[in-house]
Amino acid sequence: MTERNSGHIVAVSSIAGFSGETFGLAYCPTKFAVRAIMECLQMEMRDRGLEVRVAFICKFQLCPYFARTPMVLKMGMRPTSTWFPFMSIDSCSRRMVDAILKEKCVSFMPNYVTLVPMIKG
Repeated sequence: MTERNSGHIVAVSSIAGFSGETFGLAYCPTKFAVRAIMECLQMEMRDRGLEVRVAFICKFQLCPYFARTPMVLKMGMRPTSTWFPFMSIDSCSRRMVDAILKEKCVSFMPNYVTLVPMIKG
């Protein structure tokens, strides 16, 4: 990638990387770490002159809300209300690919979860 000066590095984080939550002692810190690693990586790339244009080297963070995965279902988690349903795996996957193709550096899924970091201040 550095030789070609192009490519994409994609990391899947979570909205839990922006806000702690009950029973999130193991999960939330790992998602905070993903965000920190990607920020540091972006800075190191910039220092090496590899971010001439965002289209060439761009870091992506995909931050989905709960997706209906086996892990979530096994834990017995349920949506808190009909206003905040869990995303299907297919929907989440399509949105991730779309975010990568549109070169969005940070993408929240669904869009309303962008409010969480703003509310947290």
